[in-house]
Amino acid sequence: MERKHSYYKPKYKKLLRLKENVYNTDKFFKLKKKKKKKFWDQVIYYKPRFGRFFNKKYKFNLILKQKINCYYGNLLKKTLKKINKIVYKRFLQNSNKYSNFVKLDQFFLEYFESRLDVILFRSFFVNSLRESKKLIKNGHVLVNRIKITVNSFLIKKSDIIAFSDHCLPLLKQNINKIFSTNVSSFSPKYLEINYITFQIVLVSSVKAYNFFDISFFKLNFKKLNKYLLHI
Repeated sequence: MERKHSYYKPKYKKLLRLKENVYNTDKFFKLKKKKKKKFWDQVIYYKPRFGRFFNKKYKFNLILKQKINCYYGNLLKKTLKKINKIVYKRFLQNSNKYSNFVKLDQFFLEYFESRLDVILFRSFFVNSLRESKKLIKNGHVLVNRIKITVNSFLIKKSDIIAFSDHCLPLLKQNINKIFSTNVSSFSPKYLEINYITFQIVLVSSVKAYNFFDISFFKLNFKKLNKYLLHI
């Protein structure tokens, strides 16, 4: 049997396809897409007019899924479906109690942003989600003095995240890079970060915040929910 080669896909190709700066990098503004020549389609009048609407709708949902995928570390379709089921169950349980105040976007945001690998990336101790996953798998991350090797571990309120002594020089190097350059990004308000003792504490619930408080663009989780339920 022939092995399938896993080629490295650069980030700039994803950004050009999504047409949005998902990774929050300055390189996105330097990229220029080549203009393709458009040819006249002679069979355009024979095509049904309502077909374009469905094509655009499918394309919009697919791009939305890809944006969330890139923003939260290239999750698989299976994991996205599992997350969708878990979050939707929680939403239905709480919607009966607080029907006017509960929103589906808040539950999705709470689940994604309370993951251990995402919190490490938001705290700027790590350059990427890939690097945070490596630290967790190698056993360098502690939650309430317990070693955790699962990336999708959900952090609760008042949980203390610490690091082992072996990865401290790497964390110092990453922090120095961030503070030496003029970075427009900022740490979220629900996290209390100590850059001297290398500790992170989840102070408040993520539900109280909007997506704009964390990121610079909007993601519609309601349409993602509908798209994943029908797949």
